[in-house]
Amino acid sequence: MARQLRMMAFQYDSSDDEYYPPVRRPRWVRERMDWFSNYDDRDFVTRFRLSKASALFLLERIEADSEYTSGRNASGSPMGQLLTTLRFYATGCSQLTMGD
Repeated sequence: MARQLRMMAFQYDSSDDEYYPPVRRPRWVRERMDWFSNYDDRDFVTRFRLSKASALFLLERIEADSEYTSGRNASGSPMGQLLTTLRFYATGCSQLTMGD
């Protein structure tokens, strides 16, 4: 069954023996939520177990190492990476983090 699906992925024109790749849909990347500015101080501490000032202090220390030089694959910002990591450490699981 999987092989049939792979074979159907390419259209075959027997008249001139050429393969035509399928037309791909455009890539859709959802805009990321800005956790730092959307949450007030109390909600921020509840979610990430650090104050906003502490998160900014950490970001200053690691920003140079966590920044991607290219914009390929819609890479996350250093602040987004830091807050995702802090959320994982605060909850102990990734499902709650992905849900937020």
